[in-house]
Amino acid sequence: MKSKIWAACLALLCAFDAQAALTVVADYPLATDLEDASGNYDDIILSAKAGFPEPDEPAPGLPLCQNGINITDDFGQMISTPALPTLDLTDFQIEIEFKMNAIETDQWTIFSTELDGWFGLQVYPFEGQLSAHAKTEDGYHLVRSDFLIETQRWYAAQLRYENNQLQIFLDGKMVHHAVVGELDPFNPISFRTRNTSTHHRLNGCIRNWTFSNDTSLQGVEAFYPLIEDLEDDTGNYGDVILASKTGFPAPAAPTLGNPLCHNGVFINYDDGQDIRTAWLNGITVDDFQVGAEFKLTAIDEARPVFTANLNWRWLGFLVDGDGNVGVRYQGSNVVWSDTKVTAGDWHSALLKFEGGVLHAFLDDMRVLEVITGPLDHHNSRNFTTNDGQLARALNGCIRNFTLINDTTLNYIDVLFGDSFEDNGGD
Repeated sequence: MKSKIWAACLALLCAFDAQAALTVVADYPLATDLEDASGNYDDIILSAKAGFPEPDEPAPGLPLCQNGINITDDFGQMISTPALPTLDLTDFQIEIEFKMNAIETDQWTIFSTELDGWFGLQVYPFEGQLSAHAKTEDGYHLVRSDFLIETQRWYAAQLRYENNQLQIFLDGKMVHHAVVGELDPFNPISFRTRNTSTHHRLNGCIRNWTFSNDTSLQGVEAFYPLIEDLEDDTGNYGDVILASKTGFPAPAAPTLGNPLCHNGVFINYDDGQDIRTAWLNGITVDDFQVGAEFKLTAIDEARPVFTANLNWRWLGFLVDGDGNVGVRYQGSNVVWSDTKVTAGDWHSALLKFEGGVLHAFLDDMRVLEVITGPLDHHNSRNFTTNDGQLARALNGCIRNFTLINDTTLNYIDVLFGDSFEDNGGD
């Protein structure tokens, strides 16, 4: 299975453990000791320049920290894993929580591989950009996000690598993605809080350092990243369809750096366009969740983000002329929240349906809970960016369209991380 972006969607309420979709290679909580909680490998290794103190072991209320001094210098320190030979270097992820003491004066490594610095995560100096590096057969690649790290604050970061692509996630959100090619590793496969090639090192604290194999989207019925093509990364369905009124141009297919966008014109009008999924026959219409990320070009009148079928409109996520988000169900039924979106910014939309109750989420917060009863879908099992009743369409861009059967699976945990905030509904 090809997964261009390991994942990306919204946050959800369920108790699903993200690691259930992964194979944990090593798990170092670093809360009270240095042990691998998975039992697969030896303890974390603390070291220092000869004659100087090593980092203090973690204890309740006292995290594992490093002083930012190069281990080759007086008082220098380092934190290292043992060799992890079972890490699958074609399909893996590394998670870590970190807190930086300083970012102003140097480039600080959060972690890197032991030899040749062929893979790692770091913070750039002065501005504090979160970045990653990877060595492939054609040289080193620096993947620098626009996210700026602050000192004295805990962050949760993930590096995910699959199909020659590298993604950086921070606090459950993807902050950068790049195609880097096939990794060119050195053995042993171990990691440390120092980049051997550049001598940059950690100046701060770490915890919950976890290494896992298999970033695949288990439990996901359909996943369309819409980042660089129109494919369903699960392989279950055909491509997203780009359509238009006869004689007029369809939306341009996405490429890296150029998202998939709809011009806002309803499909039956001149210049009308449509972005729609394949027929998703595997959807369990009594227990599922569906969502996407979207960015509006403008907020002018009520429009869909996505709708379940153009004609039957048995479910949909909407935005009104004031920017309030709402839901459509059973054709003409519409309920609005008082939660607003802004034009020009990416937002996440999620609808979760089970037991006759529809929950709507925006940007990781539940904003509506509606008792709908069973949904009458008329066997119309595709999704579109048009709304036949409004005779309007999405005016903006869309990505990471995802359908998951079974609401006990946490949308974001399967895909994006495990942040979730619930404001209690409407």
